[in-house]
Amino acid sequence: MDSLKIIIASNIQALRKSYPLTQAELAEKLNYSDKAVSKWERGESVPDIEILVKISELFGVSVDYLVKDHGDEAPKVTVNEKKISLRNRILIPILSIILVWAIATIAVIVLDYVSPSFKYNWLIMLSAAVISLIIALVFNSIWGIGKVNYVIISLMLWMILWLIYRLLLKEFPVFFAIGIPGQVLIILSSFLSYRNKK
Repeated sequence: MDSLKIIIASNIQALRKSYPLTQAELAEKLNYSDKAVSKWERGESVPDIEILVKISELFGVSVDYLVKDHGDEAPKVTVNEKKISLRNRILIPILSIILVWAIATIAVIVLDYVSPSFKYNWLIMLSAAVISLIIALVFNSIWGIGKVNYVIISLMLWMILWLIYRLLLKEFPVFFAIGIPGQVLIILSSFLSYRNKK
């Protein structure tokens, strides 16, 4: 078992360095602590099978690759593949968000032409902003940094509260006080979910 620990440790370290990622960056992507990654790379512990699968998906290798000795052979990840992957991870969310704003803008123009008395164009644009945040949340959950999700969720909370206030509760500005415990819950959950996975 000790030799398997060393093999897995060596493979994780080689893959991480080939990308290149720090231990903290890899830990962030796996929603673990950098101490856990350090232990894996020193062969003091082995990630469970679920995390091995996540690591294999992250680096584009099989789980079999992670548990086999490859000697001094460097992982087969080319710089070009990394650039394409990173470029796609940036471009796909941006293009999706641009599409949402294009549709919202067209809707506002059409409504302005068809019904000039329509006074809720701001609602369409605010909806586009919320949808953009949902898209950002989804793509960041797949490819991004876990802690950024909490920032996105916070923005969504305050936008939704503002939307409800503008539509229904203009006479009750104290309504925004609901956001305070919501924000505290978001902050606490971000801290707890990160700290529990060591």
